[in-house]
Amino acid sequence: MTLPPGKLLVTGSGQSCSASWHGEGRSDRGTVSIDMVGGPTDWWVSRALVQGSKMVRGQGIGSELLRLALEKAVEMGAIRVKVVPGGYGADPVKQQHFYERNGFRKVQEPEGCVWIWETAP
Repeated sequence: MTLPPGKLLVTGSGQSCSASWHGEGRSDRGTVSIDMVGGPTDWWVSRALVQGSKMVRGQGIGSELLRLALEKAVEMGAIRVKVVPGGYGADPVKQQHFYERNGFRKVQEPEGCVWIWETAP
């Protein structure tokens, strides 16, 4: 997927990485941040957000930013990335479907349900 025109920044430093996009519209933007938790191979999606005009919604921007952030996290040593959908007042069911479409699978853990993405063996 090619992002719509705008500025793209993919960064990684220490224990976190992110992929951010700022579109041509004043409020069109998105970001995905992934942070290391518990060890060098276990990471956590701390933010995945796309906002702005209706023209940017449903265009695959969030999926592309997630793909780029996961790619950077793997470069930094991630093997497993977890997320609990439903933050920032978003619809948790829509977020669950978003993560499932992007290769995450639902897993029951002692602290509750999480969605996990893992690198290919």
